[in-house]
Amino acid sequence: MKDYTVKQIADLLKVSKTTVQKYIKAAAIKYDYVEYNKQFYSYEKAKGIIKGIRENFDFSALDTENQVENSTTKTENQVENSTTKTENSQEKTENSPPKTENSTTEQDTTNRMLDMLQKEIEKKDQEIKDLREKLDKAYDRIADMADKAQYITAADKTALIMDKKQQQEEVEKPAAAGSDQVEATEQPQQKEKVGFFKRLFGRK
Repeated sequence: MKDYTVKQIADLLKVSKTTVQKYIKAAAIKYDYVEYNKQFYSYEKAKGIIKGIRENFDFSALDTENQVENSTTKTENQVENSTTKTENSQEKTENSPPKTENSTTEQDTTNRMLDMLQKEIEKKDQEIKDLREKLDKAYDRIADMADKAQYITAADKTALIMDKKQQQEEVEKPAAAGSDQVEATEQPQQKEKVGFFKRLFGRK
């Protein structure tokens, strides 16, 4: 994308540089870099400045210009990168030493060691997985035992309460029976006293 100076933006808008500078200062827009004592703004910032000063500005021509320039820049970069890669490849080819039998043997040994390490890692992973499964089962058993213990404790408490209630009832029954006997004994005596007084009064 093309970068723009204050003068270029002013020329596009057909206004003075002062007008552009005032808007940039008011909007607190920072320039991207300075070159040859000129402040440059990116294409996106330049569009924002132009739109802020003139909202109905037609960007179609400006967009087309930047698209063409961007495409050209990409092509140049691709050609340059391709040339650099080719040169680097040639340098590597020239500098790389010829393969020997020893280097091949070392590579084979390395590959075998890597295979062994991979198998060992897979074995350890399986062992860890098995241990986790065993732990999960153990936790489940502990949870079941805890539930059963709570149930047994609740049953014991209920049985204890019932035993206490039954003992209390057994203590209260004899007491109630004794009070009934006392009342039964007192009633005839009262009757006898009343009968005696009546007989006395009756004689008078």
